[in-house]
Amino acid sequence: MPAPAGGLRPASRPAPAAEAPVRTIAFRGAHVVPMTGTGELLRDQTVLVRGDRIVAIGPRGEIPIPTGALILEAKDRYLVPGLTDMHVHLEYFDDPGVLKLFLAHGVTSVRNMDGRPYILEWRRRTAAGELLGPSIHTAGPLLDGDPPIRPDNTVVRNADEARAAVLTQADAGYDFIKVYINLSLEAYRAILAAARERGLPVAGHVPRRVDLQEALAAGQTIEHLTDYGDWIEADDSPFRDRWHWSKLYLAMPVDPRKMASAVDRIARSKVWTVPTMVQAERALAPPETLSAWLAAPEMAYIPPDGRELWEGRVRRITERMDAEDWARVKEGAENRRRLAATLRAAGARLLVGTDTPNPFVVPGFSVHEELVNFVEAGFTPEEALSAATREAALFFGELDEWGTVEAGKRADLMLLEANPLENIGNARRLAGVMVRGRWLPKDMLQAMLADPIVR
Repeated sequence: MPAPAGGLRPASRPAPAAEAPVRTIAFRGAHVVPMTGTGELLRDQTVLVRGDRIVAIGPRGEIPIPTGALILEAKDRYLVPGLTDMHVHLEYFDDPGVLKLFLAHGVTSVRNMDGRPYILEWRRRTAAGELLGPSIHTAGPLLDGDPPIRPDNTVVRNADEARAAVLTQADAGYDFIKVYINLSLEAYRAILAAARERGLPVAGHVPRRVDLQEALAAGQTIEHLTDYGDWIEADDSPFRDRWHWSKLYLAMPVDPRKMASAVDRIARSKVWTVPTMVQAERALAPPETLSAWLAAPEMAYIPPDGRELWEGRVRRITERMDAEDWARVKEGAENRRRLAATLRAAGARLLVGTDTPNPFVVPGFSVHEELVNFVEAGFTPEEALSAATREAALFFGELDEWGTVEAGKRADLMLLEANPLENIGNARRLAGVMVRGRWLPKDMLQAMLADPIVR
């Protein structure tokens, strides 16, 4: 067990033989943010972790610390559940070193949206403790129609092919099915039927040939706010009933009354939405902003060819934009926040996801940007954190396993230098991370980032 850093020094141990294995870790004096939905803050607590489980929580002095435990003095620090990024694309990486970028920013679980056999292996190895990284939930390879939007999508043309693809992915052990834009209605319905048969959730873009109401009724998770665009676009929009780039960013004119009606239907459906606002925020930028993004410290973790690709994609779009277009971009940001706020007010089910590695959406870093987006849309810091912790576990049907700081739960934790309920930016101030009971102090997190480029 490495020596903690950042002021978290092991206290004197009640003293077994030095060679005895450390079986328990005790956080002593931590302020616990349980994230159980009550808003409570438990001050000056002792939290015991044995193996990968939290085994006890209680006031300091009332919880006995076992002989041989590693004691971490956590006075005036805040113990919070680890974060979940509910929309990532690990298939763009062939080096599992990228998983450390998530852990180094407190992300202890990820939901991967386009699977590969090697990602199943990463999932197995992280769960077994053989590979350092967040817990992985992964879709199978993305299911699309003919022609596919991307050449590596799995093409299913009819009901028979759709059913066969779902059963193949289920047998391979993928956790859910992802659908994409060009699926036929026949194939889509066959995917839903086969997925229900095998107990697999369905997520993704609502296919063009599928009515949004049908997707909501089927329980498909909606992965981007843009899928609600047709329901909220103003009737007098100059882009009504035709494609326009602004719709990729909800930057077309919207009708507040139509938005309220749409959100009511969404909330009543109980379907989960992953807004991925950070992806849209980072897709377009004028030259001076783009230069600042390229100079940001987190860009050191993206290889040169990746930075060039990102820069090229943004420049190709924005070099043709005029003042009216930039006004639309600003309107899009306001529309996204307004829609997220309306969903919140209606009690819709929302999750934090980033769509990394879309341009300038850096693994790990971007989760904190999305938390800020939630707060700027009107969520309290506690609500934003809940969408990245407790709600994620609830979504997976695993709330009895993780997502809160409670005895019996998996020990996926962040130890923070300041209270995230007062300022969501404090979620970045990591003193250490625990993933499945393994303690990673601040100096280890920094060492994990020492090799600046992931491939």
